This record gives sequence, structure tokens and C-alpha cells, in this order.
Amino acid sequence: MAYAGRNAVRLRGDSVVTINGGQLPIIGRAGGDMRTFRAEGTSRVNLNSVYIPDNPAVTTHVALIGGASSLSVRDCVIENPATIVAYGVRGQVSWSGNRKPDGARAVWGGYEASWMPSLLIGGLDAGITYGTRQGSYVLQEDGMVTVRFDFTLTSKGMETGILTLGGLPFDSYASNVFPIFMHFAALTDGAPLIATNGSTWTLSRQTTSGVASLNETQIRDTTRIRGSLTYRTTL
Repeated sequence: MAYAGRNAVRLRGDSVVTINGGQLPIIGRAGGDMRTFRAEGTSRVNLNSVYIPDNPAVTTHVALIGGASSLSVRDCVIENPATIVAYGVRGQVSWSGNRKPDGARAVWGGYEASWMPSLLIGGLDAGITYGTRQGSYVLQEDGMVTVRFDFTLTSKGMETGILTLGGLPFDSYASNVFPIFMHFAALTDGAPLIATNGSTWTLSRQTTSGVASLNETQIRDTTRIRGSLTYRTTL
């Protein structure tokens, strides 16, 4: 761990830095473009109950280099959440209970990544196979996320029960219902939907009396399911 050029602190190997309370110092250099921490290897930065000021000389407080370094930010007061971390993906960052100075939620985001959607029948995926299968999402700094998915079955397997979508990278802040597209399905009536209670995403259809869950009899071995969902996360 040492000072290295534009990085105030450079962590290598399995180094760990933990800061509990206080305030990150205002640092700078000629030309600006500073990083407070550069985390390499399997190193980790933990920030707990820290006041993190917006510093014009600092472009990123923590730069996660490679896929094994990590950052935890908990119960901090953050003036500018967009400057906290660069290069990291969702799995490298733990973020909880953070606020802006005015008390509003401080949400880390503004990045795009992929995810792997999966169909569950009665909570199981045994025997389900896919021809194409892809998912992506864009998370914004204000906690809004747009999740996209598109997959085509080659076999729906032998399980029975309600259809749910698994693997979504973020829970929803509130219950919601979204339209989706289903091709080569066995729906006799009602537009296809996906309904969520926040954490469970149930494939459904619109009926004259409300929203009804779908089951295995309403898809085929060649069904294609795709959608784009925009909602507020629980971050």
C-alpha cells in the first residue's frame, strides 16, 4: 500500500483499508484527476459512517482494477455519489444506508452490465433448455434501472406450477406490473404481463377481473419471452 501518482493510496495483493467515521481528506495535485484509492488484486476498501465530500480534484474515490477487488460503503454521507467508484460491477460493490447531506438517498449507479435470465416453473428450472438467452440492464444514479431480457426455449422441461423469471439483478422498490412479449405461447386470452411484489417476478396475463399467474400449460417448448422493465430499485 503506497502513494502512486494520481492515486493517493494504491492497494495491491490482499490489502484491506477500513475507515470508520470521520471524513475523507481533501486531496489534490497539479492537474487534478486524482483517485483516493486504487484497489488491485483481491484488495478491499471499507468505508463505514464516513463523510465523503465532493472534491473537484478527485474524479473517482475508489478505482476497482480487475474483477477481484471490492468496495463496501455503508451508512456514509456522500456529497456526490457519481464520484465514488469506477470500473466496478455490481458484484464488487456493497452499498447500504448511504445518504446525501440533505438526507436523500445516495445511490451508486450510472452503469450498464449484463445478466442471465432464467425461467422457473414452480420455482424450479430442471429440464429447461434455451436456444437464445440474453439480458442487460442500465442502472442510473437516482436508483432507476432498466432491465432487458430475451430468451427462447428449446424445451420447457417436465416441471409444473407457476412461471416466474429468475436472475433479475435488482429487486423493485414497490409492487408493479409490466407488459411483456410472448411468442409461440399457449395463451387463449389476455395480454402477457410480468407482476412483482418487489422480489418475485411472476409471468401473468391480464384478465377481465385482474391479473392471473401463468403456468406450464400456457407455454410451449419453443416459446420466446422478452421484455424491457424500468423501475426504482431498493438501493
